[in-house]
Amino acid sequence: MKIRSVNLLTLGLLFFLTVSASAATFTVTKVADTNDGVCDSDCSLREAIAAANADPGDDMIIFDEGVFGVQQTITLSGSEIVINNAGAITITGPGAKLLKISGNNVSRIFRNTPGAVTSISRITLTEGNGASTVVSFSGGAILNDAGNLNALQNDHYEQRDLEFRRRNSE
Repeated sequence: MKIRSVNLLTLGLLFFLTVSASAATFTVTKVADTNDGVCDSDCSLREAIAAANADPGDDMIIFDEGVFGVQQTITLSGSEIVINNAGAITITGPGAKLLKISGNNVSRIFRNTPGAVTSISRITLTEGNGASTVVSFSGGAILNDAGNLNALQNDHYEQRDLEFRRRNSE
């Protein structure tokens, strides 16, 4: 009986370590919309999402309190941010009154692709227009393109900025 207890404890510990090792936290440290392919101490929202997309596990994206402890706006540089993660991505802003993400009236803000699992909270999405290189004129702020999206807890948005569609329904 003692061997069985040790084996169950070992199995539980290995499971915990495997789950913990696959999860990553990416911290956005700047308001500029850049992507040099690396999310390190100089990390934009676009870089953080690209890094989370590349990571096979569940990931969190948070915002540096030193930068985002006061009102800030991230203005996209002309194209939507595509979420196509292998695990789940949770994007948690510092608060809807502190962080705005703007499509700059040039593009949609986020596209959640088929199979992507995404939660977005504590941010304001503004000035998205639904333009995209893939699906245009749908979802000004977010196009949930057959993904799994849990969005806008304590966020500000206009209803016209959201569109949820099923693959092949249009």
